[in-house]
Amino acid sequence: MRVQDGELEAVEVKDSRCPLSWGAFSLGISSRGVWMVALLLGTVQAWAAVSDPPSRVARLAQIAAQVSLEPAGTNQWTQAVPNTPLTTGDRLYVNHEGHAELQMGELAVRAWKYTDLTVANLANDTAQLAVAQGSLHVRTFALRAEKDVEVDTPNGAITVLQPGDFRLDVYTNGGGTLVTVDAGAIQISGPGISKTLGAGESVHLVGSNPVHVLAQRMPGKDPFD
Repeated sequence: MRVQDGELEAVEVKDSRCPLSWGAFSLGISSRGVWMVALLLGTVQAWAAVSDPPSRVARLAQIAAQVSLEPAGTNQWTQAVPNTPLTTGDRLYVNHEGHAELQMGELAVRAWKYTDLTVANLANDTAQLAVAQGSLHVRTFALRAEKDVEVDTPNGAITVLQPGDFRLDVYTNGGGTLVTVDAGAIQISGPGISKTLGAGESVHLVGSNPVHVLAQRMPGKDPFD
């Protein structure tokens, strides 16, 4: 997808990290698995429109190339700028050749090209993101016992168990989600699945109900790493 005249439209890209041998695949959000994220985003927008002012915000620390922002409660995309505060319901889209970094205290999240990312819930005890497509690198420097860090995908939810680094590559049109843990530990949960991953492990999640887990070799590095 790309932002054109304030709206998202689909484009074709290739990604060598995808475990499936499909080559080119569309990044328009049309696969059945994405209904999970779409439902979450609709709930987030409705909640943000009526809730009290947020007690916590994230900061859009860095951007490169074109990064678009759709503030909570609106349906209009604008060009994002560095140091913009983000809160529950805000949505980012990173266009081709772009990247962005969000900082939330002990949490740093980098988003690569073609990433569609929403701040699903940001509160004193919760940092919850939702990624419909694209690539995220999530680094947790510290984790308090009462604090939850979660990233929702069309193929399950990822919860941080131990501080560290993990990467998500979310493909559309049934391509699933590639989960790679470089350090720390995470929990993967969803219909029919509850699995812990540690450093040096990678899996490919396919489907939404149930979610199937396919073990993978650790992928090679690319420019996003």
